[in-house]
This record gives sequence, structure tokens and C-alpha cells, in this order.
Amino acid sequence: MSEADELALSFYLPLVLILAVIDITVGAYWSLEGKHSKKLAAVNLLVNMSWTCTLFPLLLDKDLFSRSLEAIYEGTRREVHPFSEPGLFWCSLLLVTLLLIVNTVDVHQCFKSADQPASDD
Repeated sequence: MSEADELALSFYLPLVLILAVIDITVGAYWSLEGKHSKKLAAVNLLVNMSWTCTLFPLLLDKDLFSRSLEAIYEGTRREVHPFSEPGLFWCSLLLVTLLLIVNTVDVHQCFKSADQPASDD
């Protein structure tokens, strides 16, 4: 792994950890409340946008992504068939698409939950 890759990972790793802690905190607060408020839904939207902005460059950086896979499989990209050049492209594209779908559904559900009136049980 080159120094540029290590520098990129040293930037991404703390950012991913901070976002994970914030996401877990928002989820814990939501589970205590039992219902999303408009403010909590807006915070969830900002967290999801942050995840998207953080993971897109990480997933779409072919060199960083392929070198990480090379380190895992201790070989070159050409030796690992699904992670050859076209396979790597489609794998990255699939992960980005899934990330967009999951974040969109999550934000939609948060705002939908915030719009519903509180039920008295």
C-alpha cells in the first residue's frame, strides 16, 4: 500500500468512526423517544448525507478499493476474478446504489414517522 493510500485511509477511518458513533447515538435517542420528531428526522437526514458523502469517494476510488482487496487476497486484481477491472466497477456501482436506496428509504421513513400524530395507548 502506498503512502497516498495510507493517507486516504487515515482520513476516512476516523470520519467513518465518528459518523458511526453519531448514527448509533441518534438511533439510541430515537429508540428512547419511540417516535421521530421533525428535528430528529432532520438530524437523521444530515447523518445519512454525511455517510453518503464519505462513502462515495471511498467506494469509487478504484485504486484504493482494489489495493485494499489485493491486501486481503494477497494477490493482484487479475487473480481475483470478481475484482478485475469490470468486476470492480460493477461492485462499486452496486454498493453505491444500495447506499443510496437504503439512505433514501431511511430518511423517508423518518419524515413519515414524524408527520404521523402521536397515538395515545
